[in-house]
Amino acid sequence: MFLLANTREHLLPHLPKQAEIAEIGVNLGEFSRLILDQCAPSTLHLIDPWELSTADDDYAQAEGKAPETEQAEARYETVMAMFAKEREQDQVSIHRAYSDKAADDFADESLDWIYIDGNHTYEYVRQDLETYLPKLKPDGLILGHDYARNSLARKYGFGVVEAVNEFCQTHPVEFLFLTFEPFPTFVLAKDINAPATQKVMANVLYHLTPAIQIRNFEKMDYDQLEIDFGDSRYRSLISVG
Repeated sequence: MFLLANTREHLLPHLPKQAEIAEIGVNLGEFSRLILDQCAPSTLHLIDPWELSTADDDYAQAEGKAPETEQAEARYETVMAMFAKEREQDQVSIHRAYSDKAADDFADESLDWIYIDGNHTYEYVRQDLETYLPKLKPDGLILGHDYARNSLARKYGFGVVEAVNEFCQTHPVEFLFLTFEPFPTFVLAKDINAPATQKVMANVLYHLTPAIQIRNFEKMDYDQLEIDFGDSRYRSLISVG
């Protein structure tokens, strides 16, 4: 695994182009737009139920949250309007459903890569990883947001780190990259030796520097130390050992 001193926005231009992509957890579609502009996918599938009362609810368990509120519906309508042109051109497809139900819309080995940014609790992250691994092509990639253990991650009960690390140890995937930012993005490969994967690795390591290789990363203790500058700014120091 390589720790990249870059953000997910820096990573996007070096991922496969003209690909079949799915994003789980869309919210207002800001990152969806970046994927569309930076990666020029053949089709971008946007998966989100848009049912919970606020965007923050997506980070935690859904139980007890009010479905179908005006705020949730407004977020859905915002995304529909944002991608109206691309939907007409069949470049963007909206799947308004929870990710486990939306998986039925995809044949096995049909997606080039996915980006997981839905419910961040352990159970749901693990469910997304297991559900969508078969949907990836043999050289497919799994990316996901918020591989974090900072104060906000603890507040919302994130289980991304635990789910991803366990998944890497129990499934035939390789942990390729982790971005260095307060809410890092992880990248897993279905086949590290596939030409498409090797091309991504070459592009990332050539363009995004510095990069630090950490062996057996998913088996090590991972934490984040927050440094507060006292003016509403803070930085996250990643600790691996």
